[in-house]
Amino acid sequence: MRGKERRAREIAGKALALFREAGLGCEADYLGYQAFGPRRKGFLGRLYILTGEEERGLSLIRSMEEGYLCKDCACRGCYEKHLFLGRYYMAKGRHAEALKEFEAGLSLHPREPEMRRTAERLRRRLKT
Repeated sequence: MRGKERRAREIAGKALALFREAGLGCEADYLGYQAFGPRRKGFLGRLYILTGEEERGLSLIRSMEEGYLCKDCACRGCYEKHLFLGRYYMAKGRHAEALKEFEAGLSLHPREPEMRRTAERLRRRLKT
């Protein structure tokens, strides 16, 4: 494991431990707050992926479109789900799957700069 990945895993583990130790409710309570439920699923999902619980994290991220959108979201769907999955696939070297996710996200939020730049870079890479 590279140094940055090791450090990210350590910090994510500490964040999850602090969440559990805070005594402010359980994970179900945290995820159950509908006004920002998808964003919370994405946050916890990324932490779980970083700590090595990939399936648990991916399951949370994939469920971001279930139910309500975040209260402050102006998009037709949860573009962040596709952003997070695209980042995950990029990190794993699965570029065709990453491009598919970024393109799905762009269909919901066409001006999202990270997805636009990364999708364009992937299109060029996969074309050659």
